Amino acid sequence: MKLKYFTYYFIFLIFLGSCGYERIYLSKELNFNITKLEFISNQKINKNIEKTFNNLNKKIDNKNIKAVVNSQKEKKIITKDKKGNPNLFELSIKVEIYFYENEKLLNKKTFLRSNKYSNNDNKFDLNIYEQNLEKILNEQIVQEIYTYLNQVEL
Repeated sequence: MKLKYFTYYFIFLIFLGSCGYERIYLSKELNFNITKLEFISNQKINKNIEKTFNNLNKKIDNKNIKAVVNSQKEKKIITKDKKGNPNLFELSIKVEIYFYENEKLLNKKTFLRSNKYSNNDNKFDLNIYEQNLEKILNEQIVQEIYTYLNQVEL
């Protein structure tokens, strides 16, 4: 009886293991070469985006692309109390990537991530929380860009 269950379990694992699983961060290469990378704004996310482009870039002679990256960080006050002090904030990061070939726009993609958080009386803790939140949002956008670059055909 135990041998029968073991056989079924083993067959189940074999089929489950071959269900088309593929790693997301498999070191794939782009089907185009990014010859020039320009940044319009000066944000921390630009360093991470540049690393992503450099890791995926390969030398293809016929397809030279120029990429322009515009990133913006915005902190907004969502709600205030009766005295006018902020209660709720929203931190949003927006990244726009433009792809050009011979000064002709090929593709444009916008990535947007935001998060809402409450105010804290201790401003030092609030500042640390905002920095951590910004780092998390940056990582999420870089992951989206990585996935997008592996899928796009220019």
